[in-house]
Amino acid sequence: MKTVSEVLDISVKFLSDKEVKSPRRLVEELLSHVLKLPRLEIYMQFDRPLQEDELGRLREYVKQAATKMPWQYIVGKVKFMGCIIEVSPDVLIPRQETEILGEMIVKEMGDGPTVVWDICCGSGCLGIGIKKRRPDCTVVLSDVSEKAVAMARRNGGDDVRQGDLFEPFVGSKADVIVCNPPYVSEAEYAGLEDEVRVWEPKMALVGEKSGFEFYERLAGEVLGYLHPGGKVYLEIGRGMGSRVREIFSGCGEVEVMKDFAGHDRFVVVRL
Repeated sequence: MKTVSEVLDISVKFLSDKEVKSPRRLVEELLSHVLKLPRLEIYMQFDRPLQEDELGRLREYVKQAATKMPWQYIVGKVKFMGCIIEVSPDVLIPRQETEILGEMIVKEMGDGPTVVWDICCGSGCLGIGIKKRRPDCTVVLSDVSEKAVAMARRNGGDDVRQGDLFEPFVGSKADVIVCNPPYVSEAEYAGLEDEVRVWEPKMALVGEKSGFEFYERLAGEVLGYLHPGGKVYLEIGRGMGSRVREIFSGCGEVEVMKDFAGHDRFVVVRL
């Protein structure tokens, strides 16, 4: 029987030869899933032999990884804000940056029940994560994609609606609107890594030609859907802060915030 250490080294070399990005981290995540261990604990069990069924599962996972399929799609789930979120190539993989946004929203929410809309919800990770932290709040999720709506419901979304931007919310208002819209331009999309461009849904990535179109649509309609004192939380791409600030300048106080790497990543609009 091969040990964890041997299997790790063999798998990493195999994926390196296939030019797969970050092969060691990828194999660690797959081993963590197969062995049902926290990723870092793998290094405390280097001499542990893998059983045949464990080795067989890992081999299948590594074969999939060789096609540059992200490990999150291979295992079918990811942790996000204390929740286990099911994912597939029908929805974007929740990013650490998006988790930062969710934590920020929870921290800034006032006391008492609040109505939160997660627009362009994808897997539902943001809205579901917020609801887990604040079960007293009403959280509604929406997406234009039928497959994303189905995924968000499987992940535990209580109220998930299908429609484009504000279509599912006609006649109602929220206290908090959060949106991680498609913001990659067509030119940028062509240069994305295979792990993203080949496997993640283009509809959820590309914001038409310039990448700013969804922000322009949101800014043009959002005031009619917020209660007084409401807030809008947005995720943006690198270098988009100044332009998005300008787009929302007529909606209220606009703040551009950075991620841990120091890049513009979030915009908060306060009425």
